[in-house]
This record gives sequence, C-alpha cells and structure tokens, in this order.
Amino acid sequence: MWIKFTRSGSKNRGTRLKAQVAKSFRCNSSRQPRCRVLLHLGTIGLQDLGDPKARLMFWLSVERSLEKSGNRFSDSEKALIRSLIEKRVPRPRIAASGLPLSV
Repeated sequence: MWIKFTRSGSKNRGTRLKAQVAKSFRCNSSRQPRCRVLLHLGTIGLQDLGDPKARLMFWLSVERSLEKSGNRFSDSEKALIRSLIEKRVPRPRIAASGLPLSV
C-alpha cells in the first residue's frame, strides 16, 4: 500500500494534485505489475498549497475519506497514510486559516 499523487490539469482550474491510496499487484494473465486505487482521499490545486484555507479543505476531505473507509485500514495504517500525505501537503495551523474545524 502506498500513496499515489497524480497531477492533472485543465485551462480553467489549473494543475490539481490528487491523493489516493493505491496497492500494487500482478495481473493474473500477463503477470505485469499494475496499480489499483483503493481510496480517493482528496484533491488540491498546486497553486493553493500555500493557502491555509485550501489545505484545511483538503485535509477535511482526507479525514472524511478515511472515516468513511470503515475498517478497511487499521489505525496504524491510517496514521501512516496521514504522515505520508503530510510530507507533501502540510496540515494548516487552525489559527492561521481562520476557519473552524467543522467546515
């Protein structure tokens, strides 16, 4: 299991960064390595990585997705997922964002 970060772009929205939990496996017929996305966590614009409000919305999406996953991941796996994402998209400090946690 690993975190897959994918960049996608459009003229209207700019370049976006998607965070997904993925798993590697080998296809039965060809034995070629493949990637299966287990869970979509969230999306944030690359230009918004410096914006605390955008990062807060991203992290709320991540937490919501992990919560909805139920018992698919153990608590230690969820903590690992959070720490891996935090290396790429830092958590905002709530006081800096000016938004309540329940947004």
